[in-house]
Amino acid sequence: MPLTVVLAVGLDSWPLATQTRVWRSAKYFVVSADSIGEAIDLFNDGDFDLVLLGHYISIENRERLTSLIRASGSQTPVASIWN
Repeated sequence: MPLTVVLAVGLDSWPLATQTRVWRSAKYFVVSADSIGEAIDLFNDGDFDLVLLGHYISIENRERLTSLIRASGSQTPVASIWN
């Protein structure tokens, strides 16, 4: 089974930690970022199969991060979690 690397981005530590545990229990390798700036740095330095945006991230920040990812030429899927 190939290793799937997920960048989980969340601005609230409790939901981010819970989300990270769930993905790890499903055998994904998860890197967590608790700010948009950290997420950008990690994305630029890493090789991710999926970017997962937590539900406490504003629409503006979701769009900003997604735009930066697309501007880099990456086709990495970006998924948002909503309540």
